[in-house]
Amino acid sequence: MSEPPQVGVHPARGIAARDAGRPPSGRAGGPTQGTSAGGSGGAPRQTLGQRRARRRARRLAARAEFGGSGIIVVDDSRIVGTGPAAVTLVGLEARTATDIVELAVPEDVPSLLDALRGTGGAHGPHLWRPAAKPDRWLISAVVDGVRRNTAWRFMTVHDATAEWVETARLREELRRGEALADFAAQALRTADGATLRDLATTCIESVLGEDRCVMRIGTEVPADRSIGVPVPCELAAPCQLVVYGACHRRPDGDDVAFVTSVAAALAPALDRAAGQDGHLGPPRDELTGLASRRLLDRRLAAALGPDGAGAAIVFCDLDRFKVVNDRFGHRAGDLVLVEVARRLRGAIRPLDTVARVGGDEFCVLCPAAAVEEAETVSERIVAALERPVLLPGGRCATVSMSVGFALAAPGSDPSELLDAADGAMYRSKRSDVEPISYLDSPFSAAG
Repeated sequence: MSEPPQVGVHPARGIAARDAGRPPSGRAGGPTQGTSAGGSGGAPRQTLGQRRARRRARRLAARAEFGGSGIIVVDDSRIVGTGPAAVTLVGLEARTATDIVELAVPEDVPSLLDALRGTGGAHGPHLWRPAAKPDRWLISAVVDGVRRNTAWRFMTVHDATAEWVETARLREELRRGEALADFAAQALRTADGATLRDLATTCIESVLGEDRCVMRIGTEVPADRSIGVPVPCELAAPCQLVVYGACHRRPDGDDVAFVTSVAAALAPALDRAAGQDGHLGPPRDELTGLASRRLLDRRLAAALGPDGAGAAIVFCDLDRFKVVNDRFGHRAGDLVLVEVARRLRGAIRPLDTVARVGGDEFCVLCPAAAVEEAETVSERIVAALERPVLLPGGRCATVSMSVGFALAAPGSDPSELLDAADGAMYRSKRSDVEPISYLDSPFSAAG
């Protein structure tokens, strides 16, 4: 009778050592289970003892699994058992893999080996991706076996994909915030417009990794897979930051938000640089923050100039505003104007300019707009004023907007376009039915 395995020897290894001196015979007198039928070539088969050891290891792993975490039993780097949860997390290859390095994608194998090479106690945790499911992130730690007569160790496997994605998102937000803060600090110390453009380009490219970022003057619509964000500065012509070269992916909302933040930090620096060159744009309306009449005139002249593309003017007059002032006071009237300005900003297109041109009068400049586009902007303005304005103390002020618009082609007189839009607005105000009026003037760019 054969002697039992010695204490301190792995059971599978003890059985293999016990059978080492016996002639090659199986239960039925055929080839042994430790070699292939031909005696050479092919992968070695497991002995009966090794198969028993693997079954025992699988039972141990299954009993040790908890809370969705898996257990893989290893001997050095050799897999001797996997629990069902580990098979699900790692992939079906875990059933047939013989070495732990077969489970991970190649670049994450060192992380697994670092966990296995620790000495004593728990080794890890370590992040890695399974080869069968490379879009999943797992976190593992290795714990030595509690029995002194076994070399087995237990590797825990937990799905950390959600935590990894959230951590990556926070890291990216921090990286973008640092880049934006660095750009804003440099912009404060720079008084040259060309240098400011270079700084903005460098900032955006360092974060988005795009091939090209430029600041364009005008109303060009960016191509597909590009980002175009208006710069709210007071230059004579509207300008925007355009990011090209994003052909490898479509920009997402975070990309657009970052470029918008860069544009917001760039605008005051450009205005300051223009002022030091003697071309400072006029200040905005102090109460509402909208463009002033002077800025509107400059941009309208550029849109109707030789290099312009024509424009539409949407003239707006606030109805029942005097009633608000008489009933609630001028302080409440100022609050209504501020809220109206906020709603107007939300109703216009990105490169449109909304200006306060009188006490309760507003103008929207729509460069290169057709009749349909100007009408859409007008309808959105009227809809934006349908809701009452909430005042302190729970009071509400109800106002509305009379709107008229007109269009002009390049080479037209800006003052004539403004007068035409003003006339259309008054025609709308005299009408009790139609809040929007369009004046089809002889110089309109309806095509």
